[in-house]
Amino acid sequence: MSNQIFIINSPFQMLNALEARATFKADINILVIKLLDNQNTNAQIASMVNTTNWEKVFYIKRSKLSINFLRDLWLLRKLKKQIKQFDRVFMGDFIPWNIRVFAQNLDCEELILLDDGLATIAVQNNYIKYPNTFHNTKNKPYQKAKVAKYLFGLGGQIEQPIHLFSSFQLKALPQQTIYENKFSVIKSKIAKCDSTVMDDTMYIIGSPYVEKHMLRKTSYLSLLRQIKEKHSQLKLIYISHRAESKENLQDIESLLACKVEQFDSILEIAFIKYQIHPVHVCGFTSTALVNLKKMYDKLNVHAYWIRLDEMPLDLKVRVEAGYDYMIKEGIKVEKLPSNSHREHVI
Repeated sequence: MSNQIFIINSPFQMLNALEARATFKADINILVIKLLDNQNTNAQIASMVNTTNWEKVFYIKRSKLSINFLRDLWLLRKLKKQIKQFDRVFMGDFIPWNIRVFAQNLDCEELILLDDGLATIAVQNNYIKYPNTFHNTKNKPYQKAKVAKYLFGLGGQIEQPIHLFSSFQLKALPQQTIYENKFSVIKSKIAKCDSTVMDDTMYIIGSPYVEKHMLRKTSYLSLLRQIKEKHSQLKLIYISHRAESKENLQDIESLLACKVEQFDSILEIAFIKYQIHPVHVCGFTSTALVNLKKMYDKLNVHAYWIRLDEMPLDLKVRVEAGYDYMIKEGIKVEKLPSNSHREHVI
C-alpha cells in the first residue's frame, strides 16, 4: 500500500498539504501537526483537520519546559518502527530543526517541501542547496542533533534532493523537481460556492509588522490611514492577522472607522466559508495577495511598500525578495507618500 506523511505547523502549510494530498494519491495519509504557542494558529489548523479525513493524525503539543524536541523524537522513532519506508515525506517548513529532523530520518522515495508563503522563495534561494549545514557547534539545532543521535539513535543527513510543491514560479536546482500547486481543491470549492460579490468593499489584509518589531506602530498606522484616503470611495474591512495584538487592532479599528474582521480560518478559506467573493483586496507583503490573485478571476489587487529602514537587515532582505516576486507575478506595488524616501522605481 502506498503511503505518505505531512509534517506541518501553520494553517497555510495545512492548506498546501490538502492540495498535495489531492495531487499525490496514496492509500495511507499521515498528518503530523506541530502545535504552536499561538492558540489562534492552532485553532485554524484544527478546523481544517476536522473537515478532512486522514488515516492518522498526530498532534505534538508545546510545553513551557524544554522537552518539546523530545516529544518530536519519540514520535519520530515510533513512526520509523511502524513504517519502514514512505513513498513521500512532505515538510511544511524547512528552517526549524524539529521539522527537518523528520526529513533526515524517515526513509522515503521522495522528499517534498510545501509552500510556506513568500518565505519559500528565501528557502529555495538560500537553504535547500545546503540542507545539512549547521551554523556552529554551540547552537541549539546542533545540540539537539547530538541528543537525537545518542539517546534515540536518530540523526543522519538529508542525502536526496528536496523537491518543491509550490504555486510560485521558481527555478529548479539540479536534480530538483518543482511540482506545480494549482490550488485545484480550493478553486473547486470557490466554483461551487454561492458567494456574494463584494464589489463595493476593499479588504485590507493585515500584517503583524508591529508585533514582530518590523515597523513602529506609528508608521503602520500612517500607512493604513493613507490607504483609507486612497480608497475613500469603498467600504473598508480590515482583516487581522492571527498574530496581531488586541490592543493594536483596537487602535486600527478606531483609526479606520471600519470593521476589523478576525476570521477563524486563513483568508483563502475564510472567503469560501463565509460566502464572500472579493473584488478589491490590498495589503503589503502578504502571501494571500499572491494566492488570491491566482484563485479569483478579475480580482483587483493593490500592494503597497512598507518602510524598510525600521527593520533588521535579515528581515529587510526577505521583505525585498517578497516584493520582487509579487512584481514578477504581475502585482503592482505602489508607494504611499510616507514611503517617498524609497529608492526603488516601480
